Amino acid sequence: MDYRTFQGPNLPGLLQAVRVALGDDAVVVRTRGPAETDGRNYEVVVAPPGAEVVVRRTTLVPRPRGGPRVIALVGPAGGGKTTAAVKLALHAGAFGREPVGLITLDTYRAAAVEQLDAYAQVAGLPLEVAYGATDVDGALERLSDRATVIVDTPGRSPSLGTDSDWQAALDVLRPDEVHLVIPASMRADVACSMRDAFGRTRPTHVLLTRLDEVVGRGGVRELRELLGLPMRWTSHGPRVPHDLDASAAAGSLLRAG
Repeated sequence: MDYRTFQGPNLPGLLQAVRVALGDDAVVVRTRGPAETDGRNYEVVVAPPGAEVVVRRTTLVPRPRGGPRVIALVGPAGGGKTTAAVKLALHAGAFGREPVGLITLDTYRAAAVEQLDAYAQVAGLPLEVAYGATDVDGALERLSDRATVIVDTPGRSPSLGTDSDWQAALDVLRPDEVHLVIPASMRADVACSMRDAFGRTRPTHVLLTRLDEVVGRGGVRELRELLGLPMRWTSHGPRVPHDLDASAAAGSLLRAG
């Protein structure tokens, strides 16, 4: 595998350099902080887009519960997890005036951290990046003043067994809720396959996105019923944070049409 190594003092700037060199879909294989390098620079090891990378396995004992409420978003790539995470953090109908923080485990695409960091900076939200299970306790400690922490994850199925670092980190986080983020326009059989593929993350809810792209609500109702998971929110458009509905409004949307 033709890996490339990038170094720099600023992680967002370093990821931007990766994107310029290899594109948005470059695969981040490993990231090390200054404490692990020369005391000044971050280091990112990257594979070209489309590379199949097997990440080392990490086995750690899950952390004891305590601190902020943790809500994780999981699901396929392109389903709208990152946008939904920011909507939940900012929408008054989600957590009211409670202080919310963000953690991203999606460090596999060079553009992913940069995208969420841009949202977080504009919104004034604290963001922590966890590259593996060993980063979790420190991230939660720095977010200990938050009532709720929302966790964004890669769009990679745990059933593939190749991305164990983010799965191990999620295990250590022990989320109070895990929301499977699925586009409402997804075919029912494919959505059920995705639910099964992400079964290791133990989804507790489904969050349907892109309701604005669906004509009629019969297929959406059927999709929700087939997935067999409760639903607290839906997303019906791209606007942040406005296009988000809590459970009562979501129920009205599904009954309409």
